[in-house]
Amino acid sequence: MKHSVVIVDDHILLSQALSGLINSFENFEVTYLCKNGADLVEKMKFENNRPEIVLMDVNMPIMNGIEATSWLKENHPN
Repeated sequence: MKHSVVIVDDHILLSQALSGLINSFENFEVTYLCKNGADLVEKMKFENNRPEIVLMDVNMPIMNGIEATSWLKENHPN
């Protein structure tokens, strides 16, 4: 079984490059990319979209990485 990874970053090229690198490892799979914390919150409303690992940028528009991490800790502590 592969570990699910989500990348949250407003730099699309960086996210895509990092996704390609992570997907090259046999035990990891990037399930989706988010452009900011609000996008992550929206996607995590669905139970099948909850990753095991979140790679988060700090500086992003709308909802930054610190705010999104606080939301994750409060709403999905596991």
